Amino acid sequence: IANGIDRPQVENHDDYERTPGPARLFFLGNGNFPWHGVDKICQLARHLPDAKFDIVGDPTINDCPPNVIRHGPLPKNSYLELLHQADIAIGPLSLHTKALTEASPLKIREYLSCGIPTIVAYNDTDISASTPLTLHIPNTADNVSTSLAAITSFIESAKGKRIAWETVSDLDAERKESQRLEFFGSCLTNNVRCAA
Repeated sequence: IANGIDRPQVENHDDYERTPGPARLFFLGNGNFPWHGVDKICQLARHLPDAKFDIVGDPTINDCPPNVIRHGPLPKNSYLELLHQADIAIGPLSLHTKALTEASPLKIREYLSCGIPTIVAYNDTDISASTPLTLHIPNTADNVSTSLAAITSFIESAKGKRIAWETVSDLDAERKESQRLEFFGSCLTNNVRCAA
């Protein structure tokens, strides 16, 4: 049972109105980890010089173009303001560096609960390739360089749109807790030792 997130207080994005201007992309990092793939975000920023990239957290950023803005660590209310202005959110792009093929990062759940179209670069336990307004790219060292056309097209098609909660409601933490309790209950009922 993968990570979940609380149901958003506002589930309807019908009143969302995009502010005119260049595409805005958002990444939330916590710590300086190679699997974040910040180097690939910089590569993407060089390919899209008219787009604006907001990076929140404390990853080391070397040799990034001027359209990448490093905000440093921010409290939740501050980074959510930036996230709500984003057209596209970016998940970890280099999980292959720690030999992970499947994951359920909380940052992705937060992006989607805010309705932000998202780039996913691994197999997510709850988010299939058919999930609306998500782009799935390979979990490889060259995933950004080989997917530049797909990413550019995705940004253009998803810009100004929001994901409806009901399409990602499997992420609901309350639903997941019910599943977890049901699983433990079945273990007790069947006298099965459950692996932690």
